[in-house]
Amino acid sequence: MPTMIFYNKIEPLSRQEHKDLRLKPQQDFAFARTAHMVPLAGAEFYSAARYHPVVFSGEKENLGPIAILGLKKDENDNIDADGRWRKGAYIPAFIRRYPFVLAETGKGPEELTVCLDRDYAGWSTSEGVPLFNDDGSNSELLDNALKFLQEFGRQIERTKVFVAELDKRGLLIRRNADITGSDGSKFHIQDFLAVDEEKFGKLPAADLEFLHQQGFLGWIYAHLMSIANFTDLFELHRARVGAPPKA
Repeated sequence: MPTMIFYNKIEPLSRQEHKDLRLKPQQDFAFARTAHMVPLAGAEFYSAARYHPVVFSGEKENLGPIAILGLKKDENDNIDADGRWRKGAYIPAFIRRYPFVLAETGKGPEELTVCLDRDYAGWSTSEGVPLFNDDGSNSELLDNALKFLQEFGRQIERTKVFVAELDKRGLLIRRNADITGSDGSKFHIQDFLAVDEEKFGKLPAADLEFLHQQGFLGWIYAHLMSIANFTDLFELHRARVGAPPKA
């Protein structure tokens, strides 16, 4: 899936161009209102799996885990009409890194530069926390943002290794899910990828030991447990759009 969703005007971070830029503190997630799914790092599975379905999507080099945030395309059921995130629910790092991002420079996939979305409504030149100190050095806010981006990038690379190990063992299969709401209403989810529990249960001991040593075994269990969250997401969706009257 696209890795630059909800970024509209990406600019490389510049000490000259952005020396007066400030970030206003706010908890408005309206920018992610149309993100019904986002990429997820394996290290996030334990937290994300408590609230969101964690499944897999894509093919070949684009194959990876995602958090399902809405039941319909371009609708995030975790964000209310005022742009507030569902209270207590996990916010994926992909969303928390905004309005910053590491982007390719065009000189090769390994060369990345820090960029920001200049269209973000939270920017100001008169209020908020500055990106740079008076002497031109990074502010604490910017340093923390850079550390977050770097760590997220490392975790995404580790997640690619995880997915490759699953794929190599043929553990990912296409699945559908039929959801029944509390009032008996139905919703059908189709064409997502999940770990084949039967094949996973028949893995040789050596494979299980390898996955355990890599820290991947727990990720698999968290993913499998998260599938049950489709029911909660259905109820969340119905509450947001208005549940149909009972028969």
